[in-house]
Amino acid sequence: MNQHVEGSTGFIWETKQRKTKQAIKEWARANYKEPEETKKKVKSDLENIQRMIEEHGLSQQSMEQESALYSQLSHINREEEFKWHLKSRQLWL
Repeated sequence: MNQHVEGSTGFIWETKQRKTKQAIKEWARANYKEPEETKKKVKSDLENIQRMIEEHGLSQQSMEQESALYSQLSHINREEEFKWHLKSRQLWL
């Protein structure tokens, strides 16, 4: 990203700002992908575990699985919130 730009001070500033914005967008796309598919899978797995608990009763294993899935869902939601935060910040760049 260390590119030489020539021109007036204002032009240099605008060019560097635009290139920085593009780099941030590319980084965000690469690191913060849409979590919808993972979220759907976790919710489906959670429903299956809860159905199994209703049918067969609560066991230590099902309780651990349910806890792990809730933790994973919480992590996905935090990632999604962070992604939307980044998107809202990009509107101002």
